[in-house]
Amino acid sequence: MSRCKQCGSFAINPSAHGRADGVDLDLCDVCYWRTRYDKLAAEQLDDLAQAEFHEDDEGEQQGPPATTRAAKSRSSTTLTSAMR
Repeated sequence: MSRCKQCGSFAINPSAHGRADGVDLDLCDVCYWRTRYDKLAAEQLDDLAQAEFHEDDEGEQQGPPATTRAAKSRSSTTLTSAMR
């Protein structure tokens, strides 16, 4: 019986809980799914970061919409006020 390379658990069930056959056989079930989630979350964060900037009709890069900038400005002003 082998242990998980990340946490040391013996709960490695390669053919159970929706795991892909033959993938990450050295990870327990929890670490297997946590790894999948972390990869997905990183991809989604990259997508959101790219969505912050878009091109206008002339092809020039534009920042986030004014409402987003205003909300960020308000939150930083609130934080600064709270620190005084």
